[in-house]
Amino acid sequence: MGKLGIAASQVRLFVTDIDGTLLSSDHKLSERNIRVIRSFIKNHPDVPLILATGKSFPASLEICQAIPELLGTGIFVQCNGGYVLTTRADAHSTPLARPLVGNVPSSLASLRVLHQTMVPPLEAMYFLHHAYVNRVSPVIYSGSDLFSFQAPAETHPNHESLLGITVRYHEPAVLKLGYDDLIERVLTGDIVVNKIVYVATVETLSGIVAALEAIGETAVPEPIQRNPRYRLHLSRYVAAGHPESGPIRLSPLQPVQLVQTTSETIEIIPRGSSKGRALEIICGKDHLDIPLDSVVAMGDAMNDVEMFKTVGFGIAVQNASEPVKAAAALVCEWSNDQDAVASCIEDIFGPHST
Repeated sequence: MGKLGIAASQVRLFVTDIDGTLLSSDHKLSERNIRVIRSFIKNHPDVPLILATGKSFPASLEICQAIPELLGTGIFVQCNGGYVLTTRADAHSTPLARPLVGNVPSSLASLRVLHQTMVPPLEAMYFLHHAYVNRVSPVIYSGSDLFSFQAPAETHPNHESLLGITVRYHEPAVLKLGYDDLIERVLTGDIVVNKIVYVATVETLSGIVAALEAIGETAVPEPIQRNPRYRLHLSRYVAAGHPESGPIRLSPLQPVQLVQTTSETIEIIPRGSSKGRALEIICGKDHLDIPLDSVVAMGDAMNDVEMFKTVGFGIAVQNASEPVKAAAALVCEWSNDQDAVASCIEDIFGPHST
């Protein structure tokens, strides 16, 4: 038994976050991580290894290009658990809303949605409007696609550069639509919102977080309720037969939760959506049917905390913040820049060189 005190016989599933855990600080996948993970999957076919990330599926697919064995597992946790894909036969899965584009491996031809959560249309409209008037750049995660609005440079001078954060994190290009077109497609359900990411400068974002939290249980702020553009879209939504009443009449925060993932981003995700909830579904009797206390899960950020609470062996990497370390059952001595995932695999299962 290694430094972590976990025996190989205790583990039925190995889960890792991507950014800050599997990838280095400069967002690279090390040769050692590649080598050890490939060997682990080959030598331990009875212990699936899956990726659980806040990012979209194309970002996971990029990892799979370096580690093609990950495709054999056939389970992918995206959008912080708000969008889970599988190639495994499952009576509860549904077809993809939009087909994957680009160079997609043939092994993913059967890819389906196992689980997804959504920000309700009215609440999504509120946050998009809130972002626009506060000069924040929002990114909608909808399945494997990313959307945002077009914004004039004179009022949103940093919009294009802020959206460039997706490139840094190896995400697909953001499809920018006209503001009104984007809102209409969200309200009609053509664009399903799994989560919204606010992107802004550190200074701007700190003020935005405070303003959002100040809404609390109160109603949508009067200035926004009186805004002609906001009222126009709301009236069209009601005219189409949708009820105006609902959580948004009390507070747009009722059905969502805010998670700050970096100093430049805050995520608006459906309440109850998390990597932990996704693992409950994956490990349930309708899918892998394995006990959660036999799961190892590695992470570094606040969006990994619920995952730590759900599994038997939650491992925070050394570069995690103190609150994240406090939530984990174990803190390994290796950081993401020291191949923490490879080191933990070898600590539990022994050396993997081929």
